[in-house]
Amino acid sequence: RCGLSAHAQMLSLTVTSAVAATLRFTAGLGYPILPVEHRPRSAPVVMASVLTVCKGGSCGTNGGSTLLDAACVFAAGCDRELLDVKTANCCGECPVGVMIRPSYKIPSYIALAATAEQAMDSAEEAISATGASVRPEMRQVFQLAQEAERIFADGFSVDAIAAAAAALAAIPTDLLEPWQP
Repeated sequence: RCGLSAHAQMLSLTVTSAVAATLRFTAGLGYPILPVEHRPRSAPVVMASVLTVCKGGSCGTNGGSTLLDAACVFAAGCDRELLDVKTANCCGECPVGVMIRPSYKIPSYIALAATAEQAMDSAEEAISATGASVRPEMRQVFQLAQEAERIFADGFSVDAIAAAAAALAAIPTDLLEPWQP
C-alpha cells in the first residue's frame, strides 16, 4: 500500500483477512492433516457449500474484495459448519455490481458492494441463500476490521494496532475455542 513504511508493507495480511484467518484456524481448518493411523474417527465428511465471489475486472472495482472479506468473516461465524468462501478472479460477466454465487445449486447473480454496508448486506443475503444464518455480532467484527484497515492505510501506528486488537477482541469467544481432536 502506498505511503506505508517498509516495516508496515511487510505485513502482508490485511486486518480483515487476519480476522477471517484467525476464525478459520481456531475452527480447526488450519491444523495439519494427521496421518491416517493418528486421526480420530469421525462422521463422514459432507460436501461443503461453496460461496464464490468474483473480484476481478469490474467486480473488483465495484467492491468485490470488500464483499469477499465480509463473506469470509460472516461465514466463519455462521451456524452452518461446512460453508467455504472462495474467490474467482474473473467470471467474465462484468456487471454493474459484483457477481456472486452462493452455492453450486444456485445460479450467479449481481450483488451490490459499493459500500461496506452494501457488502455486509449482500454477504448476509448470499449466506442465507445457502441455508445458513449469520450471527449478528459478526457485523460488528467486520466493521471494526474495516476501520482498522482504514487506520493502517494511513500508516503503522499505535492507533492502528489498537484498532486491530479491538477487531480481534470483538470475535465471539466461542468461535476462538481451540480445536481438539
